[in-house]
Amino acid sequence: MIRWMVETNDRIGMTLDVVRVLTAHGCNIEAMEVMRHYIYVRLEHPPGEVELVYGELLGIDGVRAVTQVQKLPAEERESQLLRESFKSRREDITFDDIVHESDLMRRCIQTARMVAQTESTVLLLGESGTGKELFARAIHNASQRKQYAFVAINCATLPEHLLESELFGYEEGAFTGTKRGGKPGLYETADKGTIFLDEVGEMPLPLQAKLLRTIQAGTFRRVGGTREQHANVRVIAATNRDLLQMVRSGQFREDLYYRLHVIPVQIPPLRSRREDVVLLAEHFLQNWRQKTGKSGLELSSACQERMMQYDFPGNVRELENMVERSVHLVDGDLIEPYHMMFPDVRVSGGGWTAGHGSLRELVEDFERTLIADALERYGSFRTVAKQLGTSHTTILNKAHRYGLVRGREGERE
Repeated sequence: MIRWMVETNDRIGMTLDVVRVLTAHGCNIEAMEVMRHYIYVRLEHPPGEVELVYGELLGIDGVRAVTQVQKLPAEERESQLLRESFKSRREDITFDDIVHESDLMRRCIQTARMVAQTESTVLLLGESGTGKELFARAIHNASQRKQYAFVAINCATLPEHLLESELFGYEEGAFTGTKRGGKPGLYETADKGTIFLDEVGEMPLPLQAKLLRTIQAGTFRRVGGTREQHANVRVIAATNRDLLQMVRSGQFREDLYYRLHVIPVQIPPLRSRREDVVLLAEHFLQNWRQKTGKSGLELSSACQERMMQYDFPGNVRELENMVERSVHLVDGDLIEPYHMMFPDVRVSGGGWTAGHGSLRELVEDFERTLIADALERYGSFRTVAKQLGTSHTTILNKAHRYGLVRGREGERE
């Protein structure tokens, strides 16, 4: 594939002359753009006698120059739109946005701040849910590249052939369903910016070799392409796997490991910084106060105590989900431990199962089970209302809705 820009005095009548010269030499024109003083063409293959074709094009009356270019204007516009879309979606996260008060997290952020000022490759290490992408964005936004794109890709979510085309793009006809003219990949889109390779340990071995070459040389080829393209990209990778152990077992390339492991940053799990738990929960709860207008939402002291005892195997992401869940389940303003539904706390004998039905159905199932169990335990609606931190009327209404009071209204009210 080759692209030319033909500079003209006036485009009128010249487009046809240019096409005649190219087709006479067997050139297959894939795309053409005609502007006031320029004619851009993309050919499937370079002509056999390039100099001869150059000469004939320059011999056309009114043609001033013929230059080989990297992209047609439309292709450049597509790349620019992609870059802008990533920039517009980029959250302007800084290190100040990382909620913490523990010394462990403070030292981690201090290291990441220092790393941000360099051009070195960074490897973020930590369990799932610890906030590795948050750190990656903060590093990018504190770097000299912050005016350019930050693009992220999860290496575990795509099969090998799709992951390769997402990373490096593809040429038209590279595989079934390709776009006309091909498509730039994320590496190309991230030129002058940063690419974040999340879960890099899940990348297939053949693609690891291509990534290694790209990091070493700063060049890549689109899928189905033959031309080497350049991109100035900073790489930040992240993993929750033991990459060194994967190297020993042959699952990860040793040379790529050392290319990525230039500056490792270890992000601690939430159980190692328990002083941050309630602070983070309050942060997430404040976001939900603003979203829902429930300004009085509070975490009970029992809820805070339970959070401090829990290990949060899913880390900050699990805590965030539990706060969201509690906001939807609480009737009043006070969030109790059962609203957060800690995994090791059973609300019934297994009658409630997460993951089936809509959120509304799940909430109703949970409420029905919770109220039924409480009625069995306390017998009185008023006592149940007091224990669940809501009004007597609310419990009565829900009990009627869920069919828990048939024939027992006088007995339990």
